Amino acid sequence: MEPPAPLKDYPRFGREPLDHAHAPYAIVLLLQRIEVPEWAPTLLAWLGRYDGLEEHLHHEDDPACCTRDVLMQHAMQCPAAASAAPLSPEQKHARIELVVQDLLQLSFVRAAAYWGQLMGERTTWHPLAQPWMSFLEIVPSTEERGDRDEGLHVWTRESADAAQLKATRALLMSGSPLHQQVHPHGRRYDGRPPR
Repeated sequence: MEPPAPLKDYPRFGREPLDHAHAPYAIVLLLQRIEVPEWAPTLLAWLGRYDGLEEHLHHEDDPACCTRDVLMQHAMQCPAAASAAPLSPEQKHARIELVVQDLLQLSFVRAAAYWGQLMGERTTWHPLAQPWMSFLEIVPSTEERGDRDEGLHVWTRESADAAQLKATRALLMSGSPLHQQVHPHGRRYDGRPPR
């Protein structure tokens, strides 16, 4: 059962605290709550690759809202920051790793798309190589397309592509404070080798 549609009238004009447009702000606040605010640029840059895809997915698969919901679950499991000691880089890394594991289970990560003929030539979308909005630039308008037998096809795979999951995990973990401490020569700044 879907929640009732927000009122389009004054004073909210259709906005709700848990709507799609508010999700990035909630994500930043939730990252502060789970004590990994420095991970925001990495997470939001990755999520931005899916921006606009929500229009082609089921309502419950909205990438921004799903990501926000994963962070909400982790925030509910974290002790209040004021009552606990600050997290070490290793603890932050472990916390981010748990979040990444949950993010990789989300259905939008399995989304696939291509532009072209159903049984012919096509251009495939690769989310880590090309943001969704950039991919849509190749899609002609209805007038430009005319009567050509081409279309935009979007679906959710049954299982995720293993190589894409591995690359996504590496991308998301690259924003971990522990990863950021790695010296360009492969050693951490404190002289210890990376794990």
